[in-house]
Amino acid sequence: LEALPGGAWRLRFPEGTEAPPRTAAPALAELGRRLAAAPEGRVVLLAQASGPEDVSTARRLSLARGLAVKDALVAGGLPPTRIDIRPMGRQEDRLDAVDVQPPGGGRPAP
Repeated sequence: LEALPGGAWRLRFPEGTEAPPRTAAPALAELGRRLAAAPEGRVVLLAQASGPEDVSTARRLSLARGLAVKDALVAGGLPPTRIDIRPMGRQEDRLDAVDVQPPGGGRPAP
């Protein structure tokens, strides 16, 4: 996971894959624990795909990525009812990533 301005985190995916890299599982579980301990609020997952060119297929791929990250955060203890997924499909910056935005835009306490 890489830290982003405003307290968000980004998880990059290999191009064309739906599942997060296995090496990210411990970090996602820890993030789920930290977010669960934070005050109530919605966590937003902004999921993107660099391709394919077909808009519908790119949207489905980004949704699958968002669902995979949601599952990993839930496994860490974050209630699923606190997570919103926004499958963005292919955007101008053509990222293969899911951005995790915490409630209120700030980082939860460690």
